[in-house]
Amino acid sequence: MNASADGHEGHAQEVGNEGQIGKVFGFPIVTDRIIPRLLEFLSKLPETHLPTLLVAIGTFVALVTAKRFLPRLPAALLAMFVAGIAVAVLGLEARGVAVLGDVPRGLPPLRVPSFPLAHLPALLAAAAGVALVLFTSGMLTSRSFAEKNRYTIDADGELAGFGAANIASALLFLTGPLSYVPLAALGVVLVNAALNLVNVRTLQEIWGIDRGEVGLSVLTMLGVVAVGAINAILVAVVLALLRFVKMTSRPRDTILGRVPELPGLHTLADYPEAQTWSGLVVYRFDGPITFFNSAHFRARALATAIAAGPGLRWFVLDAAPITSLDVTGMYAVRRLREELEAMGAQLFFAGRKTQLTRWAAETGNDPEEMARRTFTTADAAVDAFLQQSPT
Repeated sequence: MNASADGHEGHAQEVGNEGQIGKVFGFPIVTDRIIPRLLEFLSKLPETHLPTLLVAIGTFVALVTAKRFLPRLPAALLAMFVAGIAVAVLGLEARGVAVLGDVPRGLPPLRVPSFPLAHLPALLAAAAGVALVLFTSGMLTSRSFAEKNRYTIDADGELAGFGAANIASALLFLTGPLSYVPLAALGVVLVNAALNLVNVRTLQEIWGIDRGEVGLSVLTMLGVVAVGAINAILVAVVLALLRFVKMTSRPRDTILGRVPELPGLHTLADYPEAQTWSGLVVYRFDGPITFFNSAHFRARALATAIAAGPGLRWFVLDAAPITSLDVTGMYAVRRLREELEAMGAQLFFAGRKTQLTRWAAETGNDPEEMARRTFTTADAAVDAFLQQSPT
């Protein structure tokens, strides 16, 4: 970058190291974390470089004006174009306004890099972190625009598009005129893009649906403040995985009943007035039955059967939400059947007849017996029970 000519020598070189706020106000910010950076920004406000701030304000005005009157054109590109013209025509670089400077055209020469092999893990980790941040930030931007404009995006296509755009922009376009683009204009465009990603209305909707998701969002935001973007994204991924494991290992379970004038069976949690039947329990477990939740499933199902009282004769397991059943899960089901039979009740299934029969064969159980115990739907199981015991 070019040095300034009015006592701000080195200014252009320094501004490239701080976040966007330093570019907008025209002074360097050297701290890394958000809170220290904010404190440094407040302490340096008296050092604001007025020409740089005026360029930033002008860029913002151009950005808003382009969005308002030229909605079909790229507002950010137009705003930077106007800012670049202002710098070139008014000679603002000579007044200390930092600019992007010369941008080399084309790709760097291909060569085999040389570095100590001991540095390879650190290099791979850094490269993976940069790729993760760039892709996730790009996807967030894409999804934000897609949601606002009511269209869908393809993650694989977006990734290919990112790569193609980076290669094309490095090889072909505007490397000369880019040298006049002021860093303040870039800062304004990036700050504006970040602000547009904040969707308070969506957070309010999610709060009404699942407060845990909002909590995860807040923790991620605080993680960015505390440990930086890359580490915060990794923490968010780990938290999301832990939450998924928790939801899968302890899924919702419920008893089903019939609601007048509504087809099918419905959970008593949503319809306490739903009809149930003496001697029959229709039980739904909303998740797979596998090695990490099979004991929880058996304990919950057995507790439900015991709560039904000594008159229980049929225990129907609604298998529709059971997307997977491994060997441990099949053992848990078989153990539940034995415990129910000791109580004088029979275990039946509803839904997924083909899958249950196949799972029985794959785990060494009797597929024909499984087929005899399985009804096509929970409604069919209830009807069969009532036909056997109309009272």
